[in-house]
Amino acid sequence: MAKRVISNPAVFNIITRHILNCNNDYDIDNCEWSDGSRSDIVLVPKATTLDLPPLIIEIQQRVDVKFMKRVIKYALEAYKRYQRDPIILIICVNTVHDDVMTLSQPSDVTGCVDIPCALWASKCILACDESLKSCNQVTPLQPFISLCLFFTKNAPSINDTCWSTDTTMQLLYGLAKDHYDSIIDNEQHLYEALQQTIEEQQREYDSLRDMIARQAPMNELESIIIIAQERNATLKRKYDQMTSSTSDEVPSSDQIQPQPSNSTNTKVESQSETMFQRAMAYVDDFAEKRRSKGYTQMDWVTCYNEGTKAGIFDYKNKDVLRSLYTRYTKDK
Repeated sequence: MAKRVISNPAVFNIITRHILNCNNDYDIDNCEWSDGSRSDIVLVPKATTLDLPPLIIEIQQRVDVKFMKRVIKYALEAYKRYQRDPIILIICVNTVHDDVMTLSQPSDVTGCVDIPCALWASKCILACDESLKSCNQVTPLQPFISLCLFFTKNAPSINDTCWSTDTTMQLLYGLAKDHYDSIIDNEQHLYEALQQTIEEQQREYDSLRDMIARQAPMNELESIIIIAQERNATLKRKYDQMTSSTSDEVPSSDQIQPQPSNSTNTKVESQSETMFQRAMAYVDDFAEKRRSKGYTQMDWVTCYNEGTKAGIFDYKNKDVLRSLYTRYTKDK
């Protein structure tokens, strides 16, 4: 949720205005570094002509020495990528370890303290419950202070805070609510899909038991298994789409175009589903052409041979194709 909120341009512009006194000059960049590690948010200037450093934002439950060593790695990775020392902003949600807090120094950034970083970052700023105590916490709040309090107080509802009328706080809770609403909607869709899949699988198990009892040909058994595999591939693809849309991966502030999955399994399953749909569409078309010519019987031999030659079918024989199509038409 934290990354989703911060990734909204209205929110990260609050940060850039407060720290760098600039507005709408930054955009989100790839948060994965060359060593495979990931920061929460990475902001870079929209134009290379702007004399502005990269900005790394970390929302962290506990800030201790181990975490700070990780932050140093992020800063070195940023220098490697941008050839410039970054500014680091850490918002601590829970606890700052004494080993870190004792190193802190007063900051010119309201609501924060500075962490020494001369050799690895342009500036390292920490906002935490302690650093915010010296700030005015009466409505209307400074937008940046409101943002930090949103994370550090971690109240489940805006009505549980002292700042329910603060416009920035209302924005932040609205974004959080939208995020959780989308998760709930997707979970409901997934539940319905799983329920339907379980019912279909039960029918298939009954069919398989019946076929085994009457010693049905292997091609009939194979056809039911293939259809079950195709349906499961479809369900997995839907689940992958749901999880990707509600994950904490940070989107660009611009409209994001769908990207192909890097998962080999997903690609194979999607290709398998497409081949099955093409095969059934080919049979539909073949049968319709025969009917238009006055034929009343389906010519499975010709259909299978021509479809296989055209690269449409990859089935063992015409009987498998026929069984698949029969099952397909029943489920339509």
